[in-house]
Amino acid sequence: MSQTETAGQSIVEENGVATFWRRQRQWSILADRLKSRVGFWRSTMLILSASGVLLQTLAAALSKSWVGPVAGVIGAVALVFVPFIARQFLTAERVRGWLRARSVSEGLKSQIYRYCANAEPYTGADRASKLSEIGKKTEVWADELALELADIEADTRPPPGPLDAASYLRARVTDQIESYYRRHARLNARLAKIFRNLELASTATAALLGSLASALQLRGAAGSAPGSIGAWVGVLTTIGAGLAAHAAANRYDQQARMYFATARQLEDLRREWIDKGRPTDAKGWSEFVTACEEAISAENRGWMAKLDVEEKLSTAAPPTSTAH
Repeated sequence: MSQTETAGQSIVEENGVATFWRRQRQWSILADRLKSRVGFWRSTMLILSASGVLLQTLAAALSKSWVGPVAGVIGAVALVFVPFIARQFLTAERVRGWLRARSVSEGLKSQIYRYCANAEPYTGADRASKLSEIGKKTEVWADELALELADIEADTRPPPGPLDAASYLRARVTDQIESYYRRHARLNARLAKIFRNLELASTATAALLGSLASALQLRGAAGSAPGSIGAWVGVLTTIGAGLAAHAAANRYDQQARMYFATARQLEDLRREWIDKGRPTDAKGWSEFVTACEEAISAENRGWMAKLDVEEKLSTAAPPTSTAH
């Protein structure tokens, strides 16, 4: 190949990487935006549910004051919005849109890193055309999310350049382990613990109040104290159930486990490759890169598969919760 042809091929390859990297950034921004929306509405639903039952119980306790009716109206309005939010903003399809955007984003990123690392299937003279072909196939949901994508402008983060063994290990494998999977595993584990403790505190307090109300009733205490206490037992029980549902919908426990498992898998792959003498021959290198990229993308595929199963179950039986 002449120098002119080589330069032309290099330009074609650079343009291909730049094009799909720009699209990857769009998909990544869209995934973050859709995830934020889902998180916002889930938190809003939790707050409205808790506020609604608190205000309605407060209204009953302060029925002789002007505060009672006002609190009751506000509480009723808050509770009315809960099923509305679930139906309009937290459907399985909206969650699926977020996961699909993330799936495409991670798929494109994986192909670009394989390409820049000169790993299979990007080792031949036709590597640029293969990137174009596979990249287009990866954007399988482009038409479905075209309206959302059209509103997004890619950021200026540059694509990765040519990667040798050391730079791929540093920029892709180690960075994913330390900056993404371990960090998110810790975050989700802490959130799971916080919500679990809040749920336990609500349940324990409700149990104590219930015992107190029973004791007062047995002693024949005067007034309506046992009934008032019983109302707050219901409030705390409802809040505890809402906290549990919120944690389950966000899957803090499962995400912590999956992120932690992926980090360990990447660490094992890195250690095994180093123990083998850091092979950079075409076959050994491609096997290592492919294994790393498969480990990174497996977590996302797992969520998509789980969502498919949950959606089939939800259509086969009456729904038991108001949010996904």
